[in-house]
Amino acid sequence: MSAQHFALKNNLLYDATTTPNLGFEVGLSKKVTLDVSAGYNPFKFNDGKKLKHWLVMPEVRYWTCEKFNGTFIGVHALGGQYNIAGIKLPFGIFPNLKDHRYDGYLYGGGLTLGHQWILNKRWSIEAAIGAGYIMISIIAGNVAPRSRPRTRTIGV
Repeated sequence: MSAQHFALKNNLLYDATTTPNLGFEVGLSKKVTLDVSAGYNPFKFNDGKKLKHWLVMPEVRYWTCEKFNGTFIGVHALGGQYNIAGIKLPFGIFPNLKDHRYDGYLYGGGLTLGHQWILNKRWSIEAAIGAGYIMISIIAGNVAPRSRPRTRTIGV
């Protein structure tokens, strides 16, 4: 069985947030790949709700067996812009989003641990968990851009 050299990807969990997304991954060597994923959500919903954003995340992956098969460890960066309002997130995460609008930029990086299962010659499925650091520039409501507070977040 020969290893593949290129993959087009879609994140189904990201799709569930109404965010169209696409990724590609290309082999750099026998055990190293470069994955670049992007998502863009331009939609407004009823009652002033919105989850507008764009996000780009490049990642270099080291595969423990062979590229595109088995377990991998990755190092990623990310950057994007957001404009979110009127959204209620599960588990009480960011409760102020329900009644306020936030917009700004974000950037950061982190580590990923994942696994890919080959289903057949043309299809595979992947699961990964990551942890990292994000710097978020926030404008809440109508706060002037000069007074943007910055938030640093470490998350999983």
